[in-house]
Amino acid sequence: MVISKIIVLRKHNSMTVPELRTYFNDVVDATYKKPAYEAIDKEAVEVKETGSVFEAACVAAANGGSVLIEQRNIKKLKFLEALDRMATALQLNVTDDVTYVTNAHFDFRKQPSRSDEPLPDPVLDFVNPGVLNGTAVGKVKDFSRGVRTVAVEYSEDNGLTWKNGTYSTGKKFTLSGLESRKEYLVRVVCHGTVQRTSNPSKALPVFVN
Repeated sequence: MVISKIIVLRKHNSMTVPELRTYFNDVVDATYKKPAYEAIDKEAVEVKETGSVFEAACVAAANGGSVLIEQRNIKKLKFLEALDRMATALQLNVTDDVTYVTNAHFDFRKQPSRSDEPLPDPVLDFVNPGVLNGTAVGKVKDFSRGVRTVAVEYSEDNGLTWKNGTYSTGKKFTLSGLESRKEYLVRVVCHGTVQRTSNPSKALPVFVN
């Protein structure tokens, strides 16, 4: 199963005053008192009311004057806040049909999808004795998307029992604290998003210096 979420963008916050005046009419025509947007009726009413006040302030400030322009800017902020609340309401009510967002004249993006399917079994590329005594180094060959950490385990009894060795956030790892002049089996288990854990990899032998 794939889990994704629609993020409604706030493009209005970067619009110029003329662009906002046009945008106001487009959004109101699409959402105000429209059955398809009954779930966000409160936000649609607020957008219409604050947008109408903003539009009137724009007309009043058309001939200039610092006081009228300042008042227009204050009304603009109130209008933008109402549009922000509408964007949030659209995001909360959208289903798989993204035209619910686009028909209201908002843009969107999808969050990166994440999967809750089982992680594939990892594969060890190699396990070799380390430069230092009592160490082993290795690398995971298959490192699938969604893996967060790799748990490295080792066995001293040919796989009858396993002990936790170390954790790595990358493909390469180093095991330390092992007994010199002794053979071990090493395997890895991947841990990923949504509390997923893979099956153990096939174990590889290593003779530690």
